[in-house]
Amino acid sequence: MFIKPYETACFRCLLPKPPPEVGDACNVLGVMNTLVTMVASIAVNEAIKYLVGLEVGNYLIFVDALRTQVSKFKVARSPECPSCSLGRLDFLNRREYRKTKVICGSNSIQVYPSSQVSLKFECIQDLNIEGVDVISITPHTLRARVDGYEITLFNDGRAIVIGLTDEKIALEIYESLLSKLGSLGERNEC
Repeated sequence: MFIKPYETACFRCLLPKPPPEVGDACNVLGVMNTLVTMVASIAVNEAIKYLVGLEVGNYLIFVDALRTQVSKFKVARSPECPSCSLGRLDFLNRREYRKTKVICGSNSIQVYPSSQVSLKFECIQDLNIEGVDVISITPHTLRARVDGYEITLFNDGRAIVIGLTDEKIALEIYESLLSKLGSLGERNEC
């Protein structure tokens, strides 16, 4: 759906309330890998049409990769839409977010920091912390094994915990590693 802000319908006109959380549906239902390129091609085509001055917007393009069908549906802008008509950007201004997320199609959890973090792995030379088995250190990542799980910690504070699907355990491993690294902070300033 090509959206021209404050001119065409927005996603909130289409879906006034967010759909209920369905969990990790793609883990269960799957996604046809061809769908990604089909939708990307259509999206690029819509952008090119806009850039050359052709008519775009006011419709939703529905792609059914299984049946190889593409349909267009008119979408009218709602005069009561909280976003594009009333200017409330509730979802952009929301500070609440999930701290963990199962990575679709894998046995891994992505963990997000609760605040902005900037880790300096180049400051850590000989990392020797009880319960942390370091696999590798680069300026951008720290890979380690903690409690039998492999974790890749990025310098922006994000992490991927490999080998589990329990978000609570992943968060505990993440917080444990960060607290152990935090105790090294004073000794490893660079």
